Amino acid sequence: SADDGATWEPVRGEGLNRDTERFDRWASGPIAQYHQIVSTDESPRRVYVWNSNTGIAQPHHATVFRSDDAGDSWRATFHPDPRWEPTNVDLYYVTAEDGQFYQGVPHGVAVNARDPDQVLFVLSQGYITENGGASWFCAHTRLARGQKRPAPGRGRRPALSWVCNGLVVTSTWNYYRDPFKPLRHYIGYTDIGFARSEDRGRTWKWWSEAGRAPWPNTCYELAFDPAVPGRIWGAFSTVHDIPNGNIIHERHRSTGKGGICLSTDFAESWQPCRNGLPEAPATSVVVDPRSGEGRRTLYAGFFGSGVFRSDDGGRSWKAANSGLGTPSNMRVTRVHLHADGTL
Repeated sequence: SADDGATWEPVRGEGLNRDTERFDRWASGPIAQYHQIVSTDESPRRVYVWNSNTGIAQPHHATVFRSDDAGDSWRATFHPDPRWEPTNVDLYYVTAEDGQFYQGVPHGVAVNARDPDQVLFVLSQGYITENGGASWFCAHTRLARGQKRPAPGRGRRPALSWVCNGLVVTSTWNYYRDPFKPLRHYIGYTDIGFARSEDRGRTWKWWSEAGRAPWPNTCYELAFDPAVPGRIWGAFSTVHDIPNGNIIHERHRSTGKGGICLSTDFAESWQPCRNGLPEAPATSVVVDPRSGEGRRTLYAGFFGSGVFRSDDGGRSWKAANSGLGTPSNMRVTRVHLHADGTL
């Protein structure tokens, strides 16, 4: 509108995503939707818009379009996925480890009113440009000093160390210090699963694709072998937020996959313990320190499936649900073992 909104005309300049059908099965829809738009009084013909994708690959991807002529022409400025060229966005731990960028529409955007080259937007990450979209850097994390940007692609490689600046925000279920190596710290997360530190929390390594649990959304709890360094059991699930209101009030599903995993290398890699366990959300795992080193007794809680017990360090399991709940409510969220053996 050029008359304070009295009349409007469409802006369909060259360069915008004009798809009318899905390019691939990961598309948000057949037509790009434009959710955010900003400009400035300093340069009112400079406009930035953010779109939903019609496909993962460029030029169908979710990006930031820029126009310098009030919409007569546009160009995409945000290219974060290392699988396609060009790329002009710093990697963060998920993109680096998984070898791809997970697209979405920003929750919020902002432009510096006095300098239209400075733009900020936030997904579950934050990104900033100071040169009008020529390049973007991460506003929430960066590679630790001495780490090199990984080559594009996926596959087994050492996990990189990252420094977080306080903007990495999600539910933290538990924070641990390793009982044998106190420099090693661990975080059980919602949505991003698991992270470990080898320097008392100064830098962090997000778990690599090759070594993570098969249920990578959430790590609810860890249990450490009381005598064997590096031996750790973990409770994992594809279902997050147990037991907050999203689950209890059924704002999202409470059923899904999950299980117990074992690590023998200080949580660098995880192997599932499947024998006798349901593939259901695992919310808790504890070890009985009075049991023998080669035959640890473990207890695991499953949301919807009750409690399970192992007497051989997790190699096999049996249900331990006699008298617990009802068939319609076996929602275990935490198992706690007292020093006297009471569970």
